[in-house]
Amino acid sequence: MKRCGISEVMDSAPAVLCAYSGGADSSVLLHFLSAYVKKNGKTLFAAHMNHMIRGADADADERFCRKCCRKLGIELFVEKKDVPAEANKSGEGLEECARRLRYDFLRETAKNLGGAVIATAHNATDNMETVIFNLARGTSVHGLGGIAPVSGGNIVRPLLFASSEEIREFAESSGISYVTDKTNFDTDYTRNLIRHTVVPNLRKINPESDVAFLRLSRSAREDDEYLTRAAEEFTGDRRYIPRKEFAALERPVASRVILLLCSRESGRKNISEKNISDCLDFVYSEKIGSISIHGCDFFAHSDAVFIKSRKAEKTVFAPVGDFPLETGKFTEFGDFSVGVFEKESDITPLSENIYNLFIQQVLSRDRIYGNLFVRTRRPGDTFFFHGKHRKLKKLMCDEKIPQRIRDSLPLICDESGIVLVPTLSDGLNEKCDGNVLHIIIFRKKEHI
Repeated sequence: MKRCGISEVMDSAPAVLCAYSGGADSSVLLHFLSAYVKKNGKTLFAAHMNHMIRGADADADERFCRKCCRKLGIELFVEKKDVPAEANKSGEGLEECARRLRYDFLRETAKNLGGAVIATAHNATDNMETVIFNLARGTSVHGLGGIAPVSGGNIVRPLLFASSEEIREFAESSGISYVTDKTNFDTDYTRNLIRHTVVPNLRKINPESDVAFLRLSRSAREDDEYLTRAAEEFTGDRRYIPRKEFAALERPVASRVILLLCSRESGRKNISEKNISDCLDFVYSEKIGSISIHGCDFFAHSDAVFIKSRKAEKTVFAPVGDFPLETGKFTEFGDFSVGVFEKESDITPLSENIYNLFIQQVLSRDRIYGNLFVRTRRPGDTFFFHGKHRKLKKLMCDEKIPQRIRDSLPLICDESGIVLVPTLSDGLNEKCDGNVLHIIIFRKKEHI
């Protein structure tokens, strides 16, 4: 226990709250904790959630828990939640919804008890099942970490060292009564399918698979924590990361920088491996633009990368009409400021208190016909992109330009049509022979 940090967390808390389902694991944990608090002068409470999934059986389990707690002199908190109805409303699976509601109940109860530590009965077999489930979904190193001995600062798993079989054997030999949830044998549930099919076959390969998975999880957590610390040290309190610095990061650290930025912006701590890979590939390809990820947008500008929550986005102003562009100066265009310059050294910086750089690109003079002006998109617009004319509406969709800025995006045009769409590069920049104009667009900070 001391090696896992469990004892330190429990010793520092005024009371212990046991998550008590009535099953073998939580019944053994309750008896273990009962002895622990008597020895250490603490108070033990128990919490039981009736998920209302199994009807009369669920009510019987609740009565069993009440009876056992009365016998042991432990105060029990009970909450009933119609998980099937809640899952149908939220769109979650039954297992996912039940877990969320259960932990909400435990955290709220622990808070009301003055900051009690929460003890759950997860064991080594549970950890193995979790890692297998994560592997089947294509997990990252974080998913290999499985169930941590301590999480959230106040949740501990004192039985994580033992397998489910060892815990049941202890319950039988010690005369500890418990109930059996019949749904544990229903292989329509993913975890049960793993428990009754995958796990037995793994034990044929290695009878100590439970312990082996604990070692794997510990090693994965240590690696993940090290890389996460590296990402935190690199990022600091910055929201905007210089693109060159970000692109120079090793991929494992860069992945965690994205996770960190997303967590800060939206509160979401999990992003799919595909989303992370898409963001990294976008940066390494030197493209300019954005990618949608879980209610946020990952922006890769010419000089910086950052993540912005859509919920925080304000309505942008979309100007109407053509706005002439003069070389050597900026033109205000809604929430943007568009500049055209002969040389990069001529570019006049705007106030950093108001604007952030949106894009900086070069435009070959050979492509320009007549005067330049800026406008927003219009029905039927086309753009010559990668060697052919494309419908701008479909192009913006294909290139993942965020929906909310499409109508306000400043399009650089000449008398023949659109010559530059911000955030889109058609590769012509690399072909310019030096006879170019520098196009730079800033955007007001509050609308970035």
